[in-house]
Amino acid sequence: MVLPTSPGAAAVGTAGAANQLITELMGSIAQLKNWYSGFLSNTMEPISCRQSVERDLGGTYESLWYPSLGIANVFVYFWAFQLLCLKEIQGLLNRFPERKHVVHDDAAYSPEALREECLELSTCIYKSMEYLLQEDFMLYGISSAGFPLSTACEALQADADGRAIMTTLDQSIITRARLRNL
Repeated sequence: MVLPTSPGAAAVGTAGAANQLITELMGSIAQLKNWYSGFLSNTMEPISCRQSVERDLGGTYESLWYPSLGIANVFVYFWAFQLLCLKEIQGLLNRFPERKHVVHDDAAYSPEALREECLELSTCIYKSMEYLLQEDFMLYGISSAGFPLSTACEALQADADGRAIMTTLDQSIITRARLRNL
């Protein structure tokens, strides 16, 4: 998969250039999803499972658990790269409001649908942090968590819907990541 080499949303000056970049970004997302489908179809064992984690003072939270650190990294970076593409598309749609939706491969995507996908991806990344922040992984887990976690938190904090989701997630994740110098 190759991300587009076009200028970023801030550098795009015309609706035509924005359309071109949106098309390229949607193509990148499609390539990521095709890779993901192939990866899942070629894997015989479960890739992840949901696990409840209890906190002493903070209740019980759902997290995603993986068979290995490598698999966890594959997923959180897969989601983070999709999230980057979607956030760039949202920025272009905000800058060019005459674009009411995005069309790719004969499917139309509203800004609301794109935002919903951002929230879903961000939640998956966030719920994977419990696994990545395990002490057993030492620096390998924490060093791979920074980029996806900051990307997910930024997306979740972008609007009221995301902030509402954030309140339902384990807030100790951010504290523990900061304590470990992430």
